[in-house]
Amino acid sequence: MPDINEAIFSKIPRKRTYNMFRPLITAVHPFCSSLRVCRTTGSSEKKWRLYRKDLSPQIAMYDTSVPQDVNTDISRMETWMEVTAHEEDDPFDDPPPELTGEDLFAHLRAHPFEREAEQGMLTRGRALAHAVAQLGSQNRNFVFSTVVFGRFARLVRWDRAGAAVSRRFDYTKTPELLAEFLWRLSQASRECRGSDESVSPADLDDEIAATIRQQLDMPPGEQLFGYEIRDDADPVASTSSSGTDEHGHKPSTTSRCYYGPRFGLLPLDLTGSSTRTTALWDLTTGKKVFLKDLWRPDSASAEKEGDIYRLLQSHNVPHIAPMERSGDVPSIHGARTRTQDYSKQYLGIRISGYVHYRLILGIVGKRLSQFSTPSQLVSALADALEAHKGAYESAKILHRDISAGNIILSPTGEGLLIDWDHCLNMNSPSYEEAQYGITGTWEFISGRLLEEPDDEKHTLQDDLESFLHVATWVSIRGIHGQLSSMEREHYLDDVFGEKETINDREVGGSWKHSRLAADRWVPDKWLPDHSHLLLMLRKLGNAFGFRYRKPPSDEERKSFCLAEEELRAAIPELYETLYVRVYDKAMAAIQTHDWTIKVLREASEALADDKTPSTTAIKNGQALICRSTDLESIGTHPRDGQQVHGKRLRRAPSPLADGRRSRKKHKRNP
Repeated sequence: MPDINEAIFSKIPRKRTYNMFRPLITAVHPFCSSLRVCRTTGSSEKKWRLYRKDLSPQIAMYDTSVPQDVNTDISRMETWMEVTAHEEDDPFDDPPPELTGEDLFAHLRAHPFEREAEQGMLTRGRALAHAVAQLGSQNRNFVFSTVVFGRFARLVRWDRAGAAVSRRFDYTKTPELLAEFLWRLSQASRECRGSDESVSPADLDDEIAATIRQQLDMPPGEQLFGYEIRDDADPVASTSSSGTDEHGHKPSTTSRCYYGPRFGLLPLDLTGSSTRTTALWDLTTGKKVFLKDLWRPDSASAEKEGDIYRLLQSHNVPHIAPMERSGDVPSIHGARTRTQDYSKQYLGIRISGYVHYRLILGIVGKRLSQFSTPSQLVSALADALEAHKGAYESAKILHRDISAGNIILSPTGEGLLIDWDHCLNMNSPSYEEAQYGITGTWEFISGRLLEEPDDEKHTLQDDLESFLHVATWVSIRGIHGQLSSMEREHYLDDVFGEKETINDREVGGSWKHSRLAADRWVPDKWLPDHSHLLLMLRKLGNAFGFRYRKPPSDEERKSFCLAEEELRAAIPELYETLYVRVYDKAMAAIQTHDWTIKVLREASEALADDKTPSTTAIKNGQALICRSTDLESIGTHPRDGQQVHGKRLRRAPSPLADGRRSRKKHKRNP
């Protein structure tokens, strides 16, 4: 490492932030031999925004292979410095160094490590935004950064479990800490800097590359990448390899390289599963496949999604996507998060760790919202429900994340139920405990679970109700009917987007509860009363509404039992309308899959057979719903934005937002 000139560090001006940049770059430059250090003031990254401003870390560092004319490109950045001249902008508050154990934890409860002052929050927010942007725009497992505030600095390591932060140090008195960090980072391999080396630019013959681009609908000349995918099901070790990764795996001879585009930008989340998907091309089989890239929970009790698919396939569960390959990402460094290793010792809390994981499905489908006719939509829902039934009854698997994004359309129009990573395996000895707590996509979780997210078990009936929510959400979002845009937005946002925080806990579901209980599930005026789609949703809404209605009292049941036989024989019409009878029939119907599947199949057939002027026509890939001679509306199908898993919750795209923004509502009275 080069000698350190302490005078250069001590003379860095600290009165104005702008005046710090050049001297700071001069001071650290000797220790960045394989990095190009650049001041980004005046140039910003247009693809990412924070507080309605384009992102621009004050000092960015690139590999020397990056062209000189690149100033601010977060997708190529190796590391960066967040710089401010003000010491009060420190985003963290260190506890006394002598404190350990319970004394340390007691201090942190009274004095949180994350500073709550506005200046510190803004600095922390900017650093977080840059970390999210770098992780989201690159194939990367972790990143390093530096926060400089006045004469102090902190070193930060970011991954999908959070961030590990050093104590602050005075770089004017101990410049060797900053210098050695940058020197080590500069000399490290790209993988040691956090790069995911299982993804790399493709080296293919021009003709083959052109064919792949054409098959994947990529623009001519767009760069192709190779994705190395390992299969956990066949861990045959290569005899030519002596190394193992951090999970003890040897490189497998069953690894296969698939080719496709760079991943798109991730949503603005640092932690969690950070799921990304894309279509790839398999040169071995000559077909298009679907890649799901995520960070799975680092827990022995957590099921791998690939193992769930194998279990479902072994039980011949219908209407699921064919899973061809799955496994942890091969890496000597970084495929497992590290932040959780420090949280218990230094903060007194446990946080979840994650492992980088990939899965290949042998089919590329369309989103459910891209249905061509209402009959196809309802048929696909019935297919997915049959998959759910097979998984539940044969394989003892409860999906627990029924959503519009987790039901896709195959090229033939078949509905496929995907995304089993949040499922409950009832074969596990600990499954009873795992039933508690809310899991799924917020818009489609049952009203009962949203109202009591920590206290209720997630049951089969909750998943069945979620199918109703998916059917309603997709139908009303895609088929405008006679509702104005404002009426549709209010209904969808009120019923499916309701969320508020009570006692530090997010709850919702009151709109679902009230509309189902009152038998007013679908909005008035949406479609004519004779519409088969409307009748289906009303029928399902009425049945599931009994979950939220008052059950018959003991007195009512006693009276019913006394008169049951006589009424059934003498006045069967009256018998069928008694509340006890109606309640029991509805509750029995929603105890299993069969009744709901029957309702969906009948509605799909009725919609397909309807040859009157209220039939469905297809125009320009959109559903043209003609429910009467004086009613027609184009059902547009916005592309659903990529959903991102949090620890246990995911939000789907907000309605009418083309799937790219979500909105948090103020609670309104149902």
